[in-house]
Amino acid sequence: MKYISNERVLNLSSTQYNNAPWSKEEKVKYYASGREAIISLIDGLNSPKQIVLLPAYVPQGLYAPFEKRNWKIVLYPIEKNLTPVWSEVTRLMEEFSPTLAVLIHYFGIEQSIDKFIDISHKHGVKVIEDNTHLISLEKKNNLNVDYILYSIPKMIGTPDGAILVVKDRSIELKSLVYHDSRTNRIYLFKQYFSLFLLTAIIKIPSAKFVNLTLAFFGKFLNSYSSLMKNYHMPNSISNFSKRVMINTDFDMLIKKRSWYARIYEEALDEKVFKKVLKMETLNRATFGYVVVVENRDSLYRYLANYGIYGTYLSNGWNYVAREERGKPYFKDTLYVINNHFIFPTGIHLKENDINSIVNYANEWAKEQYHLLK
Repeated sequence: MKYISNERVLNLSSTQYNNAPWSKEEKVKYYASGREAIISLIDGLNSPKQIVLLPAYVPQGLYAPFEKRNWKIVLYPIEKNLTPVWSEVTRLMEEFSPTLAVLIHYFGIEQSIDKFIDISHKHGVKVIEDNTHLISLEKKNNLNVDYILYSIPKMIGTPDGAILVVKDRSIELKSLVYHDSRTNRIYLFKQYFSLFLLTAIIKIPSAKFVNLTLAFFGKFLNSYSSLMKNYHMPNSISNFSKRVMINTDFDMLIKKRSWYARIYEEALDEKVFKKVLKMETLNRATFGYVVVVENRDSLYRYLANYGIYGTYLSNGWNYVAREERGKPYFKDTLYVINNHFIFPTGIHLKENDINSIVNYANEWAKEQYHLLK
C-alpha cells in the first residue's frame, strides 16, 4: 500500500526554466520563510500607526510577526466559502484605520483581490496579497497591490523559501544576508534532512513503514521552535532552494496541480463533500483541493487506513478570542476552521493516486450518506 500525501518531495532538474510568476517583477526579496518576509516588511514600514487587519482564519506565520512587533491586530470574519465578509471589512477599516490589510487565497481559492484593494486604498490602507496557497498562470501580479507573498515549500520541494514582491515604491527594505548562528544551522539541517528523508522513502510501497519512519524522525526534526527563535532576524533564502526554484517548470507545475484539483471537483460525491473551490480553468496551482465536510476526523482516519493522508489547517490558525467564539459574528469562520479538509495535489503524485483518493473518499461518503438517512 503506497503512502500518498501532500508532503514536500524533492524534484531536481538540470534545466533552468526561470518562469516563476515573480521572475519578471522589478522588486523581489527572497527570504528563508514567510514569517521573516512579514517581519522585514513591518520593520521597513516603520509606521507610527501600528494596526493590521487580518482575516479571522489566519496562519501563525502571518499573525506572529505582528504580535512580535506589538501591532494591534484586528480580525475580520469570513464566510463558509472562505470569502471575506465584505461589509465587515469596510466597517473595520472605517473604525480602526489600519496601516495594512491582508487577503488570503485559501488553498488556491482565488479571492476578489481587486475589490479588496479598492476598499483598502479608499481608506488609505496598504494591501498584502497572500499567495502562499496559489500560483496562477492567467493572472499577472496585480499592479495595484502593494505587496505579494509567496511560500515556495507549499508548492515545490525546498527546505525553505518565501518571496515578497514589493510594488510599493515608498518603502526600502534592508538587504538580506544569512545569519550564521547555531539556531539557523539547526533549523536548516532539520529542513534539509526532512526533505531528503521523505524523498528517499516515499516510493517504498509500504505506507505503514513510511508513516512509522516519519513519526520516529519527526520527534527530532521538528524545526518549528528553531524558526520561532530565529525569524525576528530575517534571513535570505538558501542557495539550494533558490536553485531548485529556478530549475522548476512552474508552467508544468500549475497545469498539473490544477488538473488534479479538477479531478476532485468533478468526481467527489457532492452529497457529502461541499466544494468551495471552483476550477474554472487549469491555470491555477492550488496547495490542495479543499472541501467542507462533517465528521472530518472520521474521513481522515478512513483514508489513513489506505495510506492516504489529507490534512486540515486548524492548529495555529484560530485566533478568535475564546469569549468571541460563541457569537454569530465569527460563526461561519469557526465552521470553516472545524470542518474543512484538504485533499493532496502534490506535484510528485500521479493521476492514478488522485483517482485512488477519490474512490476511497467516495466510499467513505457513501457510508456517511447512509448514516444520515
